[in-house]
Amino acid sequence: LRERAAVVAAESIFSFLSKTDYAGVLATCSKVDDLRAYALRHFDSRSQDAVIFIRDDRLITPELIFSLVRDGLRCAAIMPDKKGLPGIPLACLDRPRAAAMMVEVLAGEGHRMMDFVLLPNDSPAIWESANAAAAECQVKVRRIALSGEPGQQEAFREGFRIGRGELAKSRASAVAVFSEPLAPGLLQGLLHAGVSVPGDRSFLAYGSSALTESTEPRLSLVSHPIEQIGRELAARTIEWIESDFDMGSVSTRQYEPEFHPGKSIAAR
Repeated sequence: LRERAAVVAAESIFSFLSKTDYAGVLATCSKVDDLRAYALRHFDSRSQDAVIFIRDDRLITPELIFSLVRDGLRCAAIMPDKKGLPGIPLACLDRPRAAAMMVEVLAGEGHRMMDFVLLPNDSPAIWESANAAAAECQVKVRRIALSGEPGQQEAFREGFRIGRGELAKSRASAVAVFSEPLAPGLLQGLLHAGVSVPGDRSFLAYGSSALTESTEPRLSLVSHPIEQIGRELAARTIEWIESDFDMGSVSTRQYEPEFHPGKSIAAR
């Protein structure tokens, strides 16, 4: 998960564990090549009952988790997309459905042309879903994809550049941003260019509810219930532990996105 959503998920997991007999330890590793070795060196059944992974698109992949499971690590995971990870408690986010919902929400407000901002490593299914929704709603969607993926520190600057440049000059009446780190910069770039939100342009972002705390106007969001996901996965992981890691008690749940209206969408 992206950084902000990962923090929210971790907080909800720790909050749940604080009411149980289990303690949580937060561990991070920034080097991709070292992550598997780090996990095998520091996480084992003698010191941890199980390890919950909160996937970051660049570091924690289904392949990595599956290899750790084969090596005997007891894993649970929150993943952006549904993947085949047998034998572990798994919470999945239906991100393609979130992309379609963004198009549907803006189309429902009367927008017939919109820009859709994606990162280059986002799953092709996300854009395919947005495109399919656009065809169903009979609206036009233009894809704006970055040539590279900015880090957390560069995301605001890159978003600001695109917002006051390409987006500000666009003929579209709405912007859908599928990258949470870019959203604040994109919004400020539009405003800096003299494009009022929501007057001239409606703005809809995909991200965690915490994103609304850092923007003005308060953003309209399509999001997944990250706090609920963290609590429920922690509970299911404990059930799995206490059933002595019985395969029959392992469950996968895919969570649907939700629309949270803010002040950045105006009807057309």
